[in-house]
Amino acid sequence: MPCRACLLSGQRLSVSNPDRTEGSKGMVQTTELENGIYTAGQISQEDIPDLAEAGFRTIINNRPDGEEAGQPPYSDTEHAAQAKGINYYYIPLTQETLTPEKVARFREAMEEAPRPVLVHCRSGARSTLLWALSEARYNKRSTQDLIDVAGRQGKDISSASPLIDHYRAWEDSDVKDG
Repeated sequence: MPCRACLLSGQRLSVSNPDRTEGSKGMVQTTELENGIYTAGQISQEDIPDLAEAGFRTIINNRPDGEEAGQPPYSDTEHAAQAKGINYYYIPLTQETLTPEKVARFREAMEEAPRPVLVHCRSGARSTLLWALSEARYNKRSTQDLIDVAGRQGKDISSASPLIDHYRAWEDSDVKDG
């Protein structure tokens, strides 16, 4: 079982879950982007006790329900997380539904969410990109810095550099509430 100190030290973390199915190795692989923000691929309600024990205080799910067969519905994971005292946000995202409003909602969640935060989708790549877009838009971080941070954690978002640049250039007046 992982320890809270390992989680908070910024190390890569594998959270053990012997009940995982569908060919998995019984582990949720989490990777810290920075400052208590971790990404992972798909999780299920069976992973929640181990994530809680590891110290996660918030989960943000970026994977839409029904994206592929056998995927657990977000509501199952949400209920399990809430039962363990973990905050849960459902901000589903696809290439087609990526909007400034989704980035704004993600940013709001990140600002109010207690850390450590686990942001997940199918593989962690989409969540990493959403984090980068939020950082570019609201913190005006350079595209190269964001690509470097993601790359150190095994996520190549370099092909999205024009999109990251675009989000950094937007002003608050460009985003509608909602």
